[in-house]
Amino acid sequence: MDVKRRGGPDLKISKTQKVLVLGMGVTGLKALMYVLEKGAKALAVNQGKFSEWAQFKEIQELQKLYPETLSISSQEDLVTDQPLDLILLSPGIARESECLKIWLARGVPVVNEIELAHREWRDKSKGAVFAITGSNGKTTTTLMLDHLLQKLGLKTFAGGNLGTPFCHLFLKEAGPLPEVCTLELSSFQLESLFEFTSEACALLNLSFTHGERYSNYESYARAKFRMGLNLRPGALLIHPALDDQSLEENRWMKEWISSLASQKIKCLEIPMTKEELLSDLQKIYELNEFELVGSHNLQNLWVATKLLLHQYPEQSLKLKNALRGFRGAAHRLEPVPVTSGRKVFNDAKSTNWSATKIALKAMEELAPVHLILGGQLRGLNDEIGPHLMSITAQVKALWLYGESGAVIERELGQTKTALSFQYFKTLEELIREFSKQTDLAPLVFSPAFPSFDQFQNYGHRGECFKAWVKDFL
Repeated sequence: MDVKRRGGPDLKISKTQKVLVLGMGVTGLKALMYVLEKGAKALAVNQGKFSEWAQFKEIQELQKLYPETLSISSQEDLVTDQPLDLILLSPGIARESECLKIWLARGVPVVNEIELAHREWRDKSKGAVFAITGSNGKTTTTLMLDHLLQKLGLKTFAGGNLGTPFCHLFLKEAGPLPEVCTLELSSFQLESLFEFTSEACALLNLSFTHGERYSNYESYARAKFRMGLNLRPGALLIHPALDDQSLEENRWMKEWISSLASQKIKCLEIPMTKEELLSDLQKIYELNEFELVGSHNLQNLWVATKLLLHQYPEQSLKLKNALRGFRGAAHRLEPVPVTSGRKVFNDAKSTNWSATKIALKAMEELAPVHLILGGQLRGLNDEIGPHLMSITAQVKALWLYGESGAVIERELGQTKTALSFQYFKTLEELIREFSKQTDLAPLVFSPAFPSFDQFQNYGHRGECFKAWVKDFL
């Protein structure tokens, strides 16, 4: 697959410019603050009435601070023929959105906060940038690498898709710059990067997801492959193993990696077997201090280690006890204490089938388990059918909720599966009913779908799950 490099627009925010910030979630709010602190005129845009925006109170405070330069519009009432110098796009909004078409046709630059922050980072710091993407494991690997860098005594920043926008570093409230940055990057964020680059990066894995955004695997892969557009000779790219030549997606990936290797990028393949991973990692760490379960977490640790040692090759001896105290990402196979003696795991971060199957594989020694599935429909790859066989081997019963749960219930009702399943409208109702179960098989909440049908995000979903478990179990 041919992934063409796109040159980025010449961007420099000044007092003479007008900047539209589209999407007022956490990222949009920080981007808005960034623009206002640069002295530019800012137009904050979000869906719905201003009083119903999630960041309403924070933006009201900004209006008091910047009465002359901040204006507000709902996306529905947005005037699309007004002149703009720049559009900052939040990751949840596609570049193909109808409201962007006129400005894109006029050549107005549409980027995201990471692109702007990266350019300012390169102007003001000589510190390294690490970048991590993939369909699953991004957050855990990002946190691992940040933890290891801190163990070397470095002042670090971990952000991007992880939660804290990159541009936060350049706000007045942020303080001195760190020495090194690790960024988790989603496909949505990669779409709007042009000159971004890193000293070392990783594509952990690639399985089709986000059917609500991408029409097919190729368009999703193209977004992920943008990770490598601006790598310089000598930079490191870690990528998945290419062992199955029958898969079309592996053919595309091989072409991509071959192109990067020809540019003198160091391309390193992630080992597939536990034995290979342990062979490498035991030379560096006391692995009995590693608390995360599953071979996928050994892969994540291997990737984080290789990224670090690429930039700091003389530091391996300082890592022997560096894993002590690292407990991984919240909402990723997180144990939830209960008094009944049942093991309960919160894997609310799972938003696709691959993530859920990885979670079940990590639970092999505890199988069979009760599995909770549900969430917002994606539009593509929602069906359980292609995954049913692998799930059945590990699962005692399915507990379904929400939009996708209703669809799966109908689908299972038309099959001859012997697997027990029940549907509930909400997750709270499900947990309340589950509390009546007398067997003590483990409960795994690994929903396989986005959270937005009933929750603000996967973190909100996970916190609600833990609260209901505490109340009912």
